[in-house]
Formats: sequence, structure tokens, C-alpha cells
Amino acid sequence: MSIPPQQHEVAGFLRCLCGVAPKETHISAVFIGHDTVWKFKKAVHLPFVDFTTVEARRHFLQRELDLNQPAAPGIYRDVVAVVRCPDGMLALNKEPRDVVPIDWVLRMAPVPEHDFLDIMAARGDLTPKGTPPGLGSRWLSERIGSLRGDGGGGDDREGSAGVFC
Repeated sequence: MSIPPQQHEVAGFLRCLCGVAPKETHISAVFIGHDTVWKFKKAVHLPFVDFTTVEARRHFLQRELDLNQPAAPGIYRDVVAVVRCPDGMLALNKEPRDVVPIDWVLRMAPVPEHDFLDIMAARGDLTPKGTPPGLGSRWLSERIGSLRGDGGGGDDREGSAGVFC
């Protein structure tokens, strides 16, 4: 799914900031710069989500920040408005007071590609033998559970659905 037409200008602005095309999912576009990553929610309405309004996109970016920042405070920075300046140019504005945001972005630090869980798993780094000290499947399950509010748990068997569900 491509970026909706009403967000092409914002996407172009973010692409200029980071210098590369975004990585896209069906609901987000992620612009990965050298020292900053900008993520926005696409203005889409799907059976499981409705991001068609600017306010809905702000709300869910803020929710993403609130859920993820405690576990990764060095990565998740803040939610920032994209605004139109008097000269017609777009800009980022942390606290827009006199300007109506035209969209919102989640500002993050880049994560080295080798630190993504799928890459670590493909290397065998998430197995009981290859897991770095303190990062076992039970530990990961407990962290996910603490975010969900159920404490996590499950079993320690590699590949067990209980570890991540």
C-alpha cells in the first residue's frame, strides 16, 4: 500500500529531512535518517484501524510512544507536529500553539539493523544457547507481559507460543 495522496507533501518533507525513501507498512511510513527516524501513520481506514483523521494519527502515535518509551527510552523520543509556516513551507513543531498541525510524526533514534529481533533470531541470538546474558526467552516474555499487564511468563521452550503470546 502506498502513501495516501493527501500525505504526499508531508512524505516529501520527511524524505528531504532524512535523504532516503521511507520503509512502508500498510499503516505506516518510516523515514530513517542518519541520527533521527520519523514515523507517520498513513491516512487509511482498514477493518482493524481508522487513521483517516489527523487527530486519530496523533492519538495512536502518542499511544505508541507511551507504550514503547518505558522499555526503550533511548529510542522513542517524542511526538511532533508537522505544520505549515507562513511562507508555505513545512516544519516540525514540538508544541504547536497558533498553528493547526497538518500531520504528526513519532521521532525516534535509529536502531542498528543488526539489533532488530528478526535479524537476531535469524542469527540464532535469541535461542537459549545464543542469548546474550540477561536476554533469555523468559526475560523477554516477562517484559512483554509487563507491558500488557499480565506479568508474562509462558515456558522457556524455544519457539513456544507461550513465550510471546
